[in-house]
Amino acid sequence: MGLEEEFSRHVALWYEHCDDPKVRGYPDPARFRRHYAYKAIVAAGPAVLPFIQKEYAGPKGLVPLYDWAYAVEEIVKKAYAQGLLSQNGFKIPPVIRGNPEEIRKYTLEFLAELKIPETL
Repeated sequence: MGLEEEFSRHVALWYEHCDDPKVRGYPDPARFRRHYAYKAIVAAGPAVLPFIQKEYAGPKGLVPLYDWAYAVEEIVKKAYAQGLLSQNGFKIPPVIRGNPEEIRKYTLEFLAELKIPETL
């Protein structure tokens, strides 16, 4: 199975988890990021950032439960620390926190400008 197929499989599992009424009703917003499929997406590293960009730009990107911006933040921070990316500037500005559409726009703009090495 290729990386994009593996990514898609984990996304489907993660969306299923996020859509579970038991999960949605829990008061801790980090509950969505504790799922193993989300962790697998983040662990795949910067090579999945183009897939995240495509997914986040699509219709499901409008669903605030799917914390794509936080996944991008985790991946970029870790990849920078490992020397895989030369950019470490992704941080959701406090002024847009709580505004899912602004967070989405900010994240997609960052991903569009990000230089991902071909070797990943």
